[in-house]
Amino acid sequence: MKHGYRETAAELMARFHETTPDDEQVKADIAEIDKINALTEGSKLSWKEFLSNGKEMNLWRTGVACASQACQQISGINLVTYYATTVFGEQPKKNLVGMTDEPPQRPIYNSTELCPGF
Repeated sequence: MKHGYRETAAELMARFHETTPDDEQVKADIAEIDKINALTEGSKLSWKEFLSNGKEMNLWRTGVACASQACQQISGINLVTYYATTVFGEQPKKNLVGMTDEPPQRPIYNSTELCPGF
């Protein structure tokens, strides 16, 4: 929408809502996007504003984001979450009584049953 593709955006939103580009829902979505673009259209964030704790607390947000990423890198959890779908997607499925179709040959699969939040 910022780059002049208003009609294309309306067509894509209409496909998403399974309607026509003239629908009220599509028009409301476009109006909301226009409103957000108008609010964020001001001057760009300077380095001074980025690294200060003013009204938006940008320095605090930056510090939290960097610390969070550093902790993920140090602990290796980002590696686990990156490969989780590949590793756990290849495991055998359970049958109705809760046992696997194959003998437990992979201890990773069995350890994940102990931690349902993982």
